[in-house]
Amino acid sequence: MHTGPDTGVQRSRVLGHGLRTAHGGAALPGIFLVLACLVCLWAAGPVHPLHAASTDSSVLRITARDGSSQRMGTAFYVHPNILATSYHVIQGATTITAVRDTTRVRITSLLAFDPKRDVALLYTPLEGPALPLGWEDLEPFAQVQALGFVSEGSVQKIPAVFMAWEQIAGIWHMRLQGPVQPGMSGGPVLNREGRVVGLNRFTAAPDTPSAAVAVGVRAVRRLLDRSLAEPEFMDLAAFARKTGNRPKLQTRDNRLLITDQ
Repeated sequence: MHTGPDTGVQRSRVLGHGLRTAHGGAALPGIFLVLACLVCLWAAGPVHPLHAASTDSSVLRITARDGSSQRMGTAFYVHPNILATSYHVIQGATTITAVRDTTRVRITSLLAFDPKRDVALLYTPLEGPALPLGWEDLEPFAQVQALGFVSEGSVQKIPAVFMAWEQIAGIWHMRLQGPVQPGMSGGPVLNREGRVVGLNRFTAAPDTPSAAVAVGVRAVRRLLDRSLAEPEFMDLAAFARKTGNRPKLQTRDNRLLITDQ
């Protein structure tokens, strides 16, 4: 469990592809990390099978449109009428659609968003079962499961291994070893009890597709508590005007660079 301060982040940040420990030291050589992950997955067996079916109705595919561009991501229920997702998926969107099975619903209001931690809460008239929120108490090499939509098919449930907490530009992130893919941004990371411990953000770098980065559940819990205590609705048109300057993703020296330019 990390104990460092959860401070703000500069709007220009770099995510390196090399895994490091929570204390900033160099990680084990890549081959040993891979072997350790395989041993963990083999020893742990199936990932919380009791929750495999129940999570399907709690995770939705979302599509965000801004003019001629379209982005696909994932969202999940944290309250019967509230969805959590990644801020970068919906930033600047003029229309947002959520899909569960064959049901489509237009999202017209937001409750809260945190650009620094890349989390947003959406209000939806389509009620659903909320996933229970856990705590950031994972030990290194703990088995987790990342959920999300890679395409328009069914939700993907990817076994992964939690490697370490790492503070990147002032924000604590989870380092995961597992093939989290585009479209899964905003989806939940579950522990073996089926509780949300994180939110998928993106892969660490294009040349390391099995290394992923997630935001800890603390950021989701903070926004949810604030929204339930003092709900403030923002219509989507106002949100698009306020957040229309979307960040650009660039690759430089095998690192993923995100800027506001």
